[in-house]
Amino acid sequence: MAKRRKNKTIGKLDNSVSAVPEADLTQDSGSTAVDAQDGTDPGSPVDVRDSGSTEAERFVETAVTPVESPDPAVNETLPETPEPVSAVSSESAEPVSATTAEAPEPGIEKADDSGSRVTAPKKEKKKKVSYHVMLFMDSDNGSVRQMGINQKTAEIFLGSVFCIALALVVVLICLSVSRHNNQKLRAENESLASDVASLESRISVMDETISTQSGKITALSNTVNEKVTNEKKQEKEDKDNHIPSGFPLSTSSTYSEPDEFMIITFKAETGTNVLATGDGTVVQVTADPVYSHCIVIDHENGYLSYYRNAGDPMVKEGDEVDRGDILFITGSNNKDFAYNISKDEKPVNPLDLMKIDG
Repeated sequence: MAKRRKNKTIGKLDNSVSAVPEADLTQDSGSTAVDAQDGTDPGSPVDVRDSGSTEAERFVETAVTPVESPDPAVNETLPETPEPVSAVSSESAEPVSATTAEAPEPGIEKADDSGSRVTAPKKEKKKKVSYHVMLFMDSDNGSVRQMGINQKTAEIFLGSVFCIALALVVVLICLSVSRHNNQKLRAENESLASDVASLESRISVMDETISTQSGKITALSNTVNEKVTNEKKQEKEDKDNHIPSGFPLSTSSTYSEPDEFMIITFKAETGTNVLATGDGTVVQVTADPVYSHCIVIDHENGYLSYYRNAGDPMVKEGDEVDRGDILFITGSNNKDFAYNISKDEKPVNPLDLMKIDG
């Protein structure tokens, strides 16, 4: 059974379609075909022609009467709309009219400029795909036990496992870094301990050296101190020896009080030695009008000592003498001996300086 269908361009529809009345069907001895002519007005008689076939097939084509649009300037081409078809059963003489077109898919209706509603295709929502994890566990008796986990639980479990694994990785990295730092610190401590031991050994050797040097320094210091002391003592003695404070005779003797020139006269026995009373240098050996000879000794500290006697002088000018050196020797004709001292060319009482023993 064949159908003929024509597409027609029509104006805007006023949401109404002119119904085509059912065609009167006549059954003939021969097969007839009913064709609905294009442009036939509704209600016009249907032309039934003999097709020369033995079997009668009737085709009814419903034509949609074009409706003029209120606005002739706007023509739109609408998508092809299924045409209602009137079907006639070959076995029954009664016609079966199919006037209802296939229902379009549900969509969203929108109004156009003319007020007509155009149904737009409805977008299908994407279905969310979910997964289900199945666990199979074997038991000792050979049975298999299965356990299902939904996607959300599996995501939480996997997220927890990932976080725990990440935390373990971080902990392992921290432990590795800490171990490396500990090894480095241990090596540095061992190096420092070795350096400390070496320094302590060197300090011990230096302490021994210092102790030895300290002993030497102490001994040297004692020697120096002793030498300084002796030098000071000697210097003092020398200083004291340069002061004419000694007794001018080798034996005891009587003497007179100093005169106006601070001269003392001694009465010595025969064979008595006239002695220098202090260290110094003989600066003069001259004649004296009263005692024949006069010896002058410079003690190099401002003191001058004068020795007068008629005996022969035992020293000469320029000689260095020490306290106790012999200057004259008294005899039977030179028992008298005169002695005086001056300090910076001023007379000094000899008894103020003289040390008389016994």
